[in-house]
Amino acid sequence: KLIESCVLARHYASALDLTRQGRAMLVGGVGRAPSTNPAVVFYGEELGRWVEKGAVEPDGGRVITCVKSIRGGGHNSLLFCCGVHGAANTLCYYDATRQNVLRDYHEHSDIITCLFSPSDRENLVFSGSRDCTVCLYDLRMPQPTGQQFTHHYSTVTAIDGFGDYVITGGLDKRIMVHDQRM
Repeated sequence: KLIESCVLARHYASALDLTRQGRAMLVGGVGRAPSTNPAVVFYGEELGRWVEKGAVEPDGGRVITCVKSIRGGGHNSLLFCCGVHGAANTLCYYDATRQNVLRDYHEHSDIITCLFSPSDRENLVFSGSRDCTVCLYDLRMPQPTGQQFTHHYSTVTAIDGFGDYVITGGLDKRIMVHDQRM
């Protein structure tokens, strides 16, 4: 049974994530009109309904390809990462509460398709891409870790994990289990 329908005012939804507590929803959006920039729109729950609370528009982006909430930053902070396709294929790390970019990373040569952040390591983010790679980022560092998994030979479409293991899937019909300690 459908209990609610949210209509985006200026965007088509291209990505979606809920915070781990479920109190905020992040929606990556592509502009409905050519003059509307892509954005990550954030919603909060009020009286059992989702209400738009704000948005950020990455510079130079054409499409928000994926979005992932990041734990940490204090009680009143909403942190997230998103893949932005534009002149570059950028992983952006944002503080939505302050509406500013904390870091930009430019490691992928093609569209970022998926993101994963381990629940027990709030500073780490893995990104999968159409360039067939998975990159690891430590969000405390201005530069990427340099750790890449290059075992797929087609687009990486899914990432998840548990403990020290990161599991990736791709259009190459393969599931890979990586031990991030190695």
